[in-house]
Amino acid sequence: MAALRAQPRNSAEGASFRVALDKTRARILQILQLDRENEQLLLALQPGRCQRRRGRVCVASPSPSILQKIYQRH
Repeated sequence: MAALRAQPRNSAEGASFRVALDKTRARILQILQLDRENEQLLLALQPGRCQRRRGRVCVASPSPSILQKIYQRH
């Protein structure tokens, strides 16, 4: 934060820094939005949760032995 505050703001160098900072902020916001969307999708598609929207049906939770086999493979 101190390095950001120390940058000149009124010179030509400060203008290019400001553009780069704005692009970085925009990219961070995009990443945060994607992360939120991914989290919502993961929660919606969790095994054992019922989703009756768009033709989805309830999915039974997998047995612990099946989950163990999946974790061992990865």
